[in-house]
Amino acid sequence: MPRRKRLPLRWSATAERNLESIHAYIAADSLLAADRFIARIRRAAERLGNLPYSGEVLQEDERGQVREIYVKSYRVVYLRSEDDLFVLSVVHGARNLARDHGGVGGFDEPA
Repeated sequence: MPRRKRLPLRWSATAERNLESIHAYIAADSLLAADRFIARIRRAAERLGNLPYSGEVLQEDERGQVREIYVKSYRVVYLRSEDDLFVLSVVHGARNLARDHGGVGGFDEPA
């Protein structure tokens, strides 16, 4: 059986800013914990390259193209295309995407 091609992962500017904010929030208590948690989020996202359908379809996405995985209480929201994966945002699970991001359409689009 042929091996599936690993999909490359790209991060939106919004997702990168989200990671910076999460890091700053955690680093207020512990820089080491912040570094470790951001690394954990990045590793989880990288694993999606081998298992792009492992995330659940985002309830807020009526088209069913946007998925999410959880890393502790944070949602890593991503779009899978034929050629790659695009991380749209990393948000706390308690946040309302429809309100805070204008729904799925409020995320950065892949270039």
